[in-house]
Amino acid sequence: MSGNYRSTYGVLGASAGIGNGYRQFGVSASGAAIVHPKGISISEQVGDTFAIISAPGAQGANVASGTNAQLDADGLAVVPYLNPYQINTVGVDPDGASGDVEFNATSYQVIPRANSAMLVELKTKTGPGVLFQITLPDGSFPPLGTDVLDEKGNSIGFVA
Repeated sequence: MSGNYRSTYGVLGASAGIGNGYRQFGVSASGAAIVHPKGISISEQVGDTFAIISAPGAQGANVASGTNAQLDADGLAVVPYLNPYQINTVGVDPDGASGDVEFNATSYQVIPRANSAMLVELKTKTGPGVLFQITLPDGSFPPLGTDVLDEKGNSIGFVA
């Protein structure tokens, strides 16, 4: 009898065999520990070409590449396989992330070299969202899509 469990961090396995005059038991684990500029990431086995996603504050978001990976507590995850010299889309599905995180972009298209690791940084902002009802002095509403600026002139939202 044997079985495997595929998790975000690798594959765990166990086996047992009993026969005439013998007993055999085994456990196994496979995966990768990757040291990179943002820290250390634990992942399922990686290929020769892979990516590390960094999205600070977005822990819990799923990696959108068909893997079982999620962003960890530091907002890091590994995309274990990329196709070298081809366009690959690397990103996250923000559905699992907190409602207090805003992504500037949820994915990027990358063309990696063979036998390389890429760091893909998804810019995020964290904090509670705020909803205002704004009217102009003449009682009309500002046009849809108009940028809302802070006192320093930085865009902090838009009219929706």
